[in-house]
Amino acid sequence: MIDLTQIKKVHFIGIGGIGISAIEALGLVSAQKYTIAVSGTHGNTTTTAKLAKIFIDAGLDPTVVVGSLLVDQQSNFIAGNGKYFIAEACEYKRSFLNLNPQALIITNIDNDHLDYYKDLVDIQSAFAELAAKIPADGYLICDKNDPALAPVLIAAKCQVLDYRHPMSIKLKQPGEHNQKDAAAALVLAQALGVPEDKSLASLANFAGTWRRFEYKGEMNGVKIYDDYAHHPTEIKATLAGAREMAGKDKKITVVFQP
Repeated sequence: MIDLTQIKKVHFIGIGGIGISAIEALGLVSAQKYTIAVSGTHGNTTTTAKLAKIFIDAGLDPTVVVGSLLVDQQSNFIAGNGKYFIAEACEYKRSFLNLNPQALIITNIDNDHLDYYKDLVDIQSAFAELAAKIPADGYLICDKNDPALAPVLIAAKCQVLDYRHPMSIKLKQPGEHNQKDAAAALVLAQALGVPEDKSLASLANFAGTWRRFEYKGEMNGVKIYDDYAHHPTEIKATLAGAREMAGKDKKITVVFQP
């Protein structure tokens, strides 16, 4: 058994991913707890953090590992005493297959990590293999109408819940992508018995994560935000969120580091 109280921080390497040795260790933790894996090409860090906020506020005392710093805790790791283990599950080099999830969120599937994967079909095969690990009484939360998820849905033998939510969720962070991430966390929390009103309150108070549209301050009347977006899909989503927040008439200046 791993004594989680002795772990101070989980070290992440690579772009948005967990080092292979670290993920193998988390696989051992996964075997000890009810594991909720949060995966996807985009949004998995934020979704993991939002789900963690919900579970913490609900008094479920989860163990959490996320690929960025949680603003409230200033850490990427929480050693909880509850039954739940919430883990960001990175697809790079199929490392997320070390986890043993009872519940899985897939935010989306897109072309990424093409230094390892051959193409989108290869990426889909990895997600399908992860979904196949969920037991029959477990849950898969995803967009059931997303054509990129079709091979995953075929592989899953568990209950599949659609995260597309008809209502607008009150959030501090702008953008449709944040609405989708919040909806995925909300649906998973509901499946595991967290009342919707409590989840919505947690999401409304979610402060965010490091470098995910993180407010850094104001200079000469200009608000400055820092964002990790590097994939073209992520950049488009971040800019759309910035435009939504600023309005149509205000100027947005972007400084991009490739």
